[in-house]
Amino acid sequence: MEELPDVTTTVERLGRQIPQLTLMAVVIAVLMPAASYSIRLNDPTPAQLLVAICIGVFSSVVCLWILDAVGLLRFRSEWVARSVWSAAIIAVLGTGVGVFQGAFADRKYPYEGPWVIRVYSPRDKSFVAERQAVLTYSQSAGFYWGYSEASLVTPDNSNKAISAEVVAFDPTKPNVTVRLLFLDGTQTVIEQGLTSEQKGARFQAPSSETELSVTLSRPR
Repeated sequence: MEELPDVTTTVERLGRQIPQLTLMAVVIAVLMPAASYSIRLNDPTPAQLLVAICIGVFSSVVCLWILDAVGLLRFRSEWVARSVWSAAIIAVLGTGVGVFQGAFADRKYPYEGPWVIRVYSPRDKSFVAERQAVLTYSQSAGFYWGYSEASLVTPDNSNKAISAEVVAFDPTKPNVTVRLLFLDGTQTVIEQGLTSEQKGARFQAPSSETELSVTLSRPR
């Protein structure tokens, strides 16, 4: 029976803390989506940057309104409260503009753009080709293709390819067909299955002791 007053006191303290805990949970729930969206942005487009700013502004002013509504933070004058609501409306309109500009739409062909092609020769223990290339998607063929930059090789590196052509690249399987062009006019065509690494930023063929192996990776 002696522990009953302590239990009652603890329950009363917990009951007094429930409003503060609830308010904290509401504030976190309002701010978390904006913070999560902003943190995940990587090299954002202007529309995505606009959306991130507008979501942050809207979440912040909503938190200010909540704090004012519960009496924890009072605005000094009426015009401040009106400014908060005006900022919220502008943020909503800005978010709508960003959505209209396609900020939330995934890229239709995400593997288009610059890539680095590396073709390793286990016999020579060196790269036969290590070139920058640009890939584009062919809607009629249903795969990616592209060319690398071409450059002449020196006589002591005559076994190096002067250019590399990605004849076909299908990241869904994934597999690739690469054509290498050498200084003497000969060509080598490589068809290999690949494994996806680094969330689709790198594709590598299984290592072999006799065959050339292809690696496609996004430039850093």
